[in-house]
Amino acid sequence: LLIMQTFTYSAFVLSLINNSLFIWTSATTKSMPIGRYRYLMTGFAVMDILVATTHLVLMPGIQLTSAGYIFFGYHLVEQPAVVGTWAVTLFVIFLYQTFIILALHYVYRYAVVCEPRWRKIFAHHTTFWWSCISTCVLIMYTYGYLEAVQIGLLPSQYKREFFHDALLNYSGVDNAKRDFGYFACIFRVISAFDSVIWQNDAIAAILIAISLFGFTAIVIATCSILIIRKL
Repeated sequence: LLIMQTFTYSAFVLSLINNSLFIWTSATTKSMPIGRYRYLMTGFAVMDILVATTHLVLMPGIQLTSAGYIFFGYHLVEQPAVVGTWAVTLFVIFLYQTFIILALHYVYRYAVVCEPRWRKIFAHHTTFWWSCISTCVLIMYTYGYLEAVQIGLLPSQYKREFFHDALLNYSGVDNAKRDFGYFACIFRVISAFDSVIWQNDAIAAILIAISLFGFTAIVIATCSILIIRKL
């Protein structure tokens, strides 16, 4: 835990200094070659600060078992459950947003380098259209993640009891003494007859989360290939 705290504090300080310096430099200087790309870079810097901040507040911990996992914050174990759950939610939302912003980076680079026909649609009011589309994508991406949370990651009494021994033995956290916020996913259970029962809600939540990440990976890979071919 001491190593995690040292890393988290150091990462937060570096993120705050470096990204704040970049945002200030971007806002106070003008560069025609960079142009509107500065807005995407600024958005990525802001999101990185938010990730580092929530990481510091949360101090994430994850306990894996053969049947699933539980994700919580060491710093919020003593706080009410609603605080911990919302902190975990915000942390993962901000973390996922970095992937979609990175994908938007590559889409923008593809539009500039390859000059596809659809780029003409944004010939007028370019900043407005890029900002509008980016905002809509971020909102839909966040909505998809929240749907995954609602389907299979929210806390429950069953999950609390299921992960009690693993948390106590390996993480030193006793959730029987105090109920705290977390995300948990149990994707299979063993019945009394030693047969495996797969939990459809947990599997659906995992598939949605993987799909969201996979979507950004496909966009980045596709744009990279097209840009390399053009160059």
